[in-house]
Amino acid sequence: VILDVIDSNRAWVDGPGLSRQQMNFRRLTLTKFTVNILRGARQKIVKKAWEDANIDSKWNETAWAKRLSEQKRRANLNDFERFQIMINRKKRSAAARKNLKQLKAQK
Repeated sequence: VILDVIDSNRAWVDGPGLSRQQMNFRRLTLTKFTVNILRGARQKIVKKAWEDANIDSKWNETAWAKRLSEQKRRANLNDFERFQIMINRKKRSAAARKNLKQLKAQK
């Protein structure tokens, strides 16, 4: 949550999992989610407003959050699981090639 704008390059930010700090605008990315708070609100008020607006559940429904969780899950795979993914990808592409070949033969 952006609490206040310090100058043309920095803002005060706070939120769950993040201590109150100043952050450069280049490091921030705006989303469509808003929380109704006053400028410079205290941490307790920010946390309550965050929970009232259900920001976590709304965030988890976005494609961006799903992509990040998929990247995290893939990064934690072991060698055998990566091998299984490779084999399944090969099977899927072989089936697609076979179907395409059949469709071209029908014409």
